[in-house]
Amino acid sequence: MRVFPISKQFRVFAFAFAFLPLPIAPFSYNIPVPPACNNSKLFLSSNNIRNIVRVSNTSASPFKMSLGAWRCHGATNREMVEKLAEARIIKSPQVKEAFLKVDRSNFLVVDTSTTSRRDTVAEAPYMDAPQPIGCGQTISAPHMHAYALEEILPTLIKFSTSDDSAAGEGTRTSPTSTNNNKEGELRILDVGCGSGYLTTVLGRMVDRSITNKGRGPIPPLHPGSVYGIEVVDALVTLSRNNILKENKDLFDSDTVTVIKADGWKGLPKYAPYHAIHVGAAAETCPMDLMMQLHPNGGIMVIPVGPNGGMQDLYRIERIRDNEVYEETDFDVLALLGVRYVPLVHSDL
Repeated sequence: MRVFPISKQFRVFAFAFAFLPLPIAPFSYNIPVPPACNNSKLFLSSNNIRNIVRVSNTSASPFKMSLGAWRCHGATNREMVEKLAEARIIKSPQVKEAFLKVDRSNFLVVDTSTTSRRDTVAEAPYMDAPQPIGCGQTISAPHMHAYALEEILPTLIKFSTSDDSAAGEGTRTSPTSTNNNKEGELRILDVGCGSGYLTTVLGRMVDRSITNKGRGPIPPLHPGSVYGIEVVDALVTLSRNNILKENKDLFDSDTVTVIKADGWKGLPKYAPYHAIHVGAAAETCPMDLMMQLHPNGGIMVIPVGPNGGMQDLYRIERIRDNEVYEETDFDVLALLGVRYVPLVHSDL
């Protein structure tokens, strides 16, 4: 009997299939959120989840997402981005432009000690699949980054065009906020920034060094600040070094900052945030992050679910301003099924 070797292409497909986004069924969620006026955790059951969670019917269909995802491989960064656009995962010119400006290959870790890592990373930096970056963490597949940014973008546009300044003048800020941002600037928090890739892409979207006139025909966003936080020292260093390769200007202009911090606690110093992206799965929705959202419509995109199991990606919008958590202060939208590495706790 002849035994055929398993091809590299098959290994890549099998690895990617394990992370395939799954379509979600209405009202089948168990999203843990904090109860009103209490710091303990509440696990909402499917019996009352319909009071909290809406099912996405306006965002990209999970079925369409599954068809386009995992196929957007490229030989170059541009080819990868063009395929994401052809698959309608990247839809907006703002997201496409930012993806084109940031070369994903600068944010992958090449471990030359094993052949398999050379095959999957060094030879395929633009593969549409998650890649390990060390310390038990991964960089998400490009289509998941694109999907998250397309969910965040409408809120950034809203704050950039609203009569109310992006800085949220007249709204309550975090008690520990230094409010160092200039009036009208956007504030974005990237929790679990890993190798720094999405932090950099977000930075290109709100680059302070580019004036509105310099943005061409693309509708401009307000300039702003992106804060990438990571709890693992080695990943903080990795993220900073990766950004320095070709995106040092984002540091020089104070558009991007990378800080060691506990993702569960967020970064209250610079709150409130117009958008928060969480790149790792939380077993429960972190109250601290929810309360750091801008009260006039700040949103958070976050995967929630058990460690090692299937999770759901949610978009959480803060719609009211209260000093303590109230269930009615947030609009929770279920997007699609995902699988992420866990959001690490810390003693910080």
